[in-house]
Amino acid sequence: MTIDDESLAKAIIERLNRIIADPAIRADVQALLAQRVPCSEATADHPTVQVDGQTMTLGVLGLLNGLCGTLEGGARDGWGRIVAHYGREGLIRFEETRP
Repeated sequence: MTIDDESLAKAIIERLNRIIADPAIRADVQALLAQRVPCSEATADHPTVQVDGQTMTLGVLGLLNGLCGTLEGGARDGWGRIVAHYGREGLIRFEETRP
């Protein structure tokens, strides 16, 4: 079975939001999202994995976006399909990147 990038992103977002409905889990996921690990040039050069190019580090959200491909064209060309929204209290929800 093959799933297209947009459908995969939507499924991941829906499941992540279900998981973080519990405030304690949301706090854990927020802490996990804040973690970055050094990455290789191969990872940084990957066409869909999102890496901080200045620090050459990879986070969980960058890896998840690597699974879902990138947006093509427009103002957000090359951006990942999944974004995490934060407010004063921290992580609020996950959403699709708006083109």
